Amino acid sequence: MNTRQELLACVRSLPRESGRSIAPDVWVNFRAGWHGPVLARARNAGDVEYGYEPPTDSDLCLRYISRQKLIEFAPGDDHTMSALNAELVGNRRYPFISNPCGTFANVVYEAIRTAITGCQTSHATQAQARVRDELWAIEVVGRQGQDLKHVLYLWLVDREGADGHLGQGGYSAWLVHEVRHDLMAPDQPCRTRQSRVGGRRIEDPIPHSAMSVPVVGTVSWGAAYRA
Repeated sequence: MNTRQELLACVRSLPRESGRSIAPDVWVNFRAGWHGPVLARARNAGDVEYGYEPPTDSDLCLRYISRQKLIEFAPGDDHTMSALNAELVGNRRYPFISNPCGTFANVVYEAIRTAITGCQTSHATQAQARVRDELWAIEVVGRQGQDLKHVLYLWLVDREGADGHLGQGGYSAWLVHEVRHDLMAPDQPCRTRQSRVGGRRIEDPIPHSAMSVPVVGTVSWGAAYRA
């Protein structure tokens, strides 16, 4: 299992938060099909969930992006499509990825980062789910300053392109939901505090003193939690 210093040195910096989100009662329609989180596990004190840590059987310096298709919308999915589309009403700036000859199953982190970073300078678009569109969950572990984060991104993917001009295998994708959680390395000590609910005592991670962590070499990024 990776230490905090190892993770801060090997993972890449995250882009700013996209600000895109869907309501919890809409996310729950898709959560049952999600096999995650893959890159984190919950820390619990009794039945209180208070944080997340790396999984014991995974080296996050080698694998810190995970991709899973949650659903391909079919004609019988009117309810879930309508609920999602109601969250996407109006022209907004959605981080957007387009690839004329690839598949979203192979999307790389650099494409995600570029889409989010450039979103504020892009034109407003209207993302809407349609039959044969897909919803993908992308998990990423990265660092935000000196804090480790686990991020869940939900992408709405049109495999053929909204204008029908992309060739077979091409896609367009819109980021419709993002949620971030603190990721506590196993060597990060905790302190006990009094819970505000039920008087139970749970643990908080003790913050490390701020320090600069050099990034050693370059690492390829090819390899919700509850909202």
